[in-house]
Amino acid sequence: LNENGGSLSLDSLNLTGASSGAISNDSSTLTITNCAIYRNQGDSAISNLNTGTCAITNSTIAFHTGGSGAGFLSRGSNATLTHVTIANNASAVGISHESGSLTLEHCLLSNPDSTLTSSPDLGGSGGTIVATAPNFIRAIGGSYASEFPLGPLVGTVTSPVEALLVGDNLTDLNGDPLFNYGGPTLGLMPQVGSPVIDASPSLAGTDQRGVTASNNRDLGALETTWNDNTTTVVPAGLIADITIPTTAITNFPLELTQSIGSLPSLLNGQPSTVAPNTETNWALTFSPLGPEFSLSGVALTSSSLLSSGGSPTSFVLLGSNDLSTFEHLAAATLSPFTIFNERQTVFFSSPFPHFDHYRLVFPSSRNPASALLALGEIELLGTPLPPWSPLRITDTPTTTNNGVVTFNLTFDSVPGTTYEILNSSGLDGFTSATGSLLFSTPFTADSWNSTTDLGPISLPREFFRIQEN
Repeated sequence: LNENGGSLSLDSLNLTGASSGAISNDSSTLTITNCAIYRNQGDSAISNLNTGTCAITNSTIAFHTGGSGAGFLSRGSNATLTHVTIANNASAVGISHESGSLTLEHCLLSNPDSTLTSSPDLGGSGGTIVATAPNFIRAIGGSYASEFPLGPLVGTVTSPVEALLVGDNLTDLNGDPLFNYGGPTLGLMPQVGSPVIDASPSLAGTDQRGVTASNNRDLGALETTWNDNTTTVVPAGLIADITIPTTAITNFPLELTQSIGSLPSLLNGQPSTVAPNTETNWALTFSPLGPEFSLSGVALTSSSLLSSGGSPTSFVLLGSNDLSTFEHLAAATLSPFTIFNERQTVFFSSPFPHFDHYRLVFPSSRNPASALLALGEIELLGTPLPPWSPLRITDTPTTTNNGVVTFNLTFDSVPGTTYEILNSSGLDGFTSATGSLLFSTPFTADSWNSTTDLGPISLPREFFRIQEN
């Protein structure tokens, strides 16, 4: 976006994918509210130039790469940033303030290259900086070091302080930890123990998502939500483990190269010695099969490698229906696991609707120096949604030999219920399948096999239906 001599207002937008910087504001008025500007390239993510006026509130600028610019560049202009997170940008500087006036209030600046002398989170050589409220600056440099007192919230390029954001270690561009924690835009949430939590004396207003702080506001764009939706009360009704051994489970991000063991073993109900070899902020993505459930809780069980591994002390749970956009569901702290086969359960005060995919992120562990995440079993606990029946065809492989087709149907079923299998070459006209008899479950396997001679004409496709009789 290029604005020259005019006025531009942006509200509740995700801006990503630009190759020459996301926004250039030249001699114009720019207002940005509740936005996420991320994964852009070249120049600076946002450039405020030549008497331009810029006001950014409750917004995130993250994962900007390429060029020699900054997350935010201010040159000959006036800018006010309030509750803005500028983090994990691989450009030269988090904020480069070269001339004009810059006001920072309740902001969070944390970038991976800010330990380099030439790459502070706040740098530049001219202009005026006004800080009327606390700010977190991982590493300050340039001529502005004297403007901010060093301490828990402000470090230097030789002695930086850490913001402790969820996903700090997952900085690969194909797996960065920007998630939807609610609302229309993505963001970065502070971990448990982050110095930015409750570091603002203000209670006014809402964060990037529209969430109002229950205590003092956090620095940056997102207010933490640890344990806000958890309870020790077991929900009424049927609670079942929906992460059965056939649940699809994948490492996230996929680019991590650590040996992660046999992931499906985390779902087989036998904690034993499974302990994925990973790092803090590692995550797992689950895609449960079977009927739809509302999600009521999470249960984690320690493995026998607890003494040599790092058991998680917190988790973040996200849900998605497309494996692209994830919604924040819950974030909870855990007591340190002390013995093998110890099970901790976190229930949600309000159950969440069904999602096709879930992602568990583990931002912190008991022993961060260990590469092992000492978990032996993970359970997502859910309640079936009415009308409920687990009857569902899950696989239909076929083989053909000289016109004889062998069908193998695998399906979920309800014990004690009588079924009949029907087939058709179209979506109507179903008849009882050849070889199909009325049968009741349980039986040794929820599957049915039939060899059917189709004659000299090969059907292009076959449809099957299993129905209660």
